[in-house]
Amino acid sequence: RAAAAARSIDLLGRLCLVSRRGVSINLCEGKVRLQAAPGESAIGGDDGVDVLIEMGSVAVDFEAGTRIRLHVCSAAHPRWMRNLCGDPQVPLAYQTCGDAAKVTVWTDNSRSQLVLPVVQ
Repeated sequence: RAAAAARSIDLLGRLCLVSRRGVSINLCEGKVRLQAAPGESAIGGDDGVDVLIEMGSVAVDFEAGTRIRLHVCSAAHPRWMRNLCGDPQVPLAYQTCGDAAKVTVWTDNSRSQLVLPVVQ
């Protein structure tokens, strides 16, 4: 679940393996672009909107003591194309400057979850 004080944002999810020594290794990632409803200047309001970030496939055999981490952010330039948080009706090639956007991502168990299939 997320909300933003902008008309357009990107949310990136990155699944990481964290070793017992604290070394973090990116396993897979996914990205979704959220846009405000027509006529709205922000995304989600006080209650936010449901967001599904589909990530790439990964097969990992976790050793004892290994942890996983879900890293969520709203910017990943230059790896992913920049999003200037402007009017989604204006083609990206014509957007020349952007504004900072306050982004809220809910992290409580009732509104956010990470679903991982487990094969034994």
